[in-house]
Amino acid sequence: MAVNKGYLTQVKPCAHMEHTPRVGRRKCQGIKPCVCFARSEKQINLLFPRSLTNKFVPQLSKQSGSNFMRALGPSNNLKEKIGQGENLIIFLGSSGAGRDTVLENCQASIKGSERIRRITTRSKRLNRLDQIRLIFVNKKNFLKMLKSGEILLACHYRANNEFYGISRAELLKLKNHNKTYLFECTLLSLPLKKLLPKAKLIVLIPPSFDFLKKRLMDRDVKDWRKRFKNSCLEIQIILKNIKKMFKTGLVDLALTNSNSKETALKIKKALRNKRYADQLQQEFFEKIKRYD
Repeated sequence: MAVNKGYLTQVKPCAHMEHTPRVGRRKCQGIKPCVCFARSEKQINLLFPRSLTNKFVPQLSKQSGSNFMRALGPSNNLKEKIGQGENLIIFLGSSGAGRDTVLENCQASIKGSERIRRITTRSKRLNRLDQIRLIFVNKKNFLKMLKSGEILLACHYRANNEFYGISRAELLKLKNHNKTYLFECTLLSLPLKKLLPKAKLIVLIPPSFDFLKKRLMDRDVKDWRKRFKNSCLEIQIILKNIKKMFKTGLVDLALTNSNSKETALKIKKALRNKRYADQLQQEFFEKIKRYD
């Protein structure tokens, strides 16, 4: 792996794609070498971790904000333009955690709020809301945008062998401080909190693995089994590291989500009332003691 003096580092096709659990050792196919923004192999491993182990979150928490600014690309003036994320709420969870539906319920109840969309290479689903939630590009354009700095943070999701990222254009919406912006992501987008430390990051997990399995099966997607295996591991990582995530300031609130409307109402109240937020956290820690 060759490391340049600047921010651009050339990476071989499979070097950064082993970040998900070994649910079947299969190399990525047809993916050309891409460029990620980093100054060392260590930073590459943080941006594109080769395995989602229990060391992943502690590694992230040890990194300084400046390291992540460099790792997220040559956008030195971005933070000056958008601030520190004071007007951003991030919903983080595995596939099947209900991030989208919770976000949409929050959007309906928070006046003047707007979604920040992820960019992806996966194909569109029949769901009419799909284009509201995501920006779709092909893999060639995705890698081109990553190389040029239009995509600031990217990850490869092995369950469906597709790329997901955060675009500079979408983040620039945060310049409008009169609006509240909502963004949903997976564990691999956790470095965004380092870029925007004042954003509210809310972790969502399903109430049980059985509930998660049913939710993914109900989506009627071909890759639900791979998604289930991936999601189970991500949930285990969250549960194992959630206390450290709170202590290091990465997470502001964590909830089990069985009903998206009720969860959205709890979030809205918790953001206004710290005592209520603390109460929810105590309930969450009690629930995860019996998580299965």
